[in-house]
Amino acid sequence: KKTYKLTAFKMLELFFKWLWFKMKWLIRVIYGTHEITRICNANSDQSNIPQEDFFQSFKHSKVLTNFRDPKTKVLHKKYDNEKVLANEIIKRKGLKHLTKRGNFNLIVYSGKMIRINQCIEVIKKEASTPYQESNPNHEAMLLELWENMMPGIKRTNGRYCMDWCKIGFQGKNPATDFRGMGILSLKNMLYLSKFPDLAKRILEESNHEQFHYGFAIAAINLTGDLYQYVVRHQLDYKFILPKYENASALHIFHILFMKTMNRFSRYWIKHKHHVMEFNQVRKEFFREFELEI
Repeated sequence: KKTYKLTAFKMLELFFKWLWFKMKWLIRVIYGTHEITRICNANSDQSNIPQEDFFQSFKHSKVLTNFRDPKTKVLHKKYDNEKVLANEIIKRKGLKHLTKRGNFNLIVYSGKMIRINQCIEVIKKEASTPYQESNPNHEAMLLELWENMMPGIKRTNGRYCMDWCKIGFQGKNPATDFRGMGILSLKNMLYLSKFPDLAKRILEESNHEQFHYGFAIAAINLTGDLYQYVVRHQLDYKFILPKYENASALHIFHILFMKTMNRFSRYWIKHKHHVMEFNQVRKEFFREFELEI
């Protein structure tokens, strides 16, 4: 039944996309103005809808996709200035009839696009940085994670021991578990560990006598899932929310991870899953997550 509902939802989504493109074509024919022109000229002091429409129009434009690197899907470096990007959009799309306000909005939206792409680049860099046991900073973060998650408890056999399994790693050396998401997943866990009440509850839920799962392994996998949403530009709006205006890309990603980890743990306990179902449950969880975003 769940699969049927999701399939029906996707079909409905595709239909409305097709209908939307037809409506855009009709409006352009009737009014003689490009969609981006209409969006930017809109009066949008209190609404984010024109802004979101602009990003969607940019994302689906065949002409404007040339602004992005085909491999990384981020803007080319030459477009790292909002005025340069705005002027290039006007040139490539042949925009006419932009009002003074419309030109201002185009520059603002261009700046936010640059901000989004800069954030994605930062997150990509962290994910591609491997955990290195020879790096004292990496080791220090790992040891700090233990101290935060297991306050006052010493490991029985130093750095390499099975005690790491208590916080969800798979063996004596946690470094081997970080191969998928590099240093990004460790930084996510370390951020979460600095909220002791929340971290303690999630760890306790992960160590449930009957419905347990590996805290660290789950965190690494969820980091990877969220990373995929980021690089596919499905979470762009998160990086330009007013409350995150002065926040770093990593800070925003850490918050997103922490909220997701919390929700996943509650989801796991609520549905009483077995650890052998982890990958399947993760997929189901993110199907619901995807419908929300």
